[in-house]
Amino acid sequence: MAGNESEIAEMKSTSIEMQRSRLSASSPETTDKEPVLTGTFASVMILGGFLLLSWVIVFIIFLVRNA
Repeated sequence: MAGNESEIAEMKSTSIEMQRSRLSASSPETTDKEPVLTGTFASVMILGGFLLLSWVIVFIIFLVRNA
């Protein structure tokens, strides 16, 4: 019977350790760092500037042709 009791105690401690590891893995307090998005921001600004500039040029051409 003593061997059975030690096995039960070992299974309980293993179960508790597994639950703790699951809780720590799914906790919202992760230490992951946010990615640096400065290059993305610059690329979007350049693309937006190009689109705006092309619209302004097309609008000026429209005004010149209709004048």
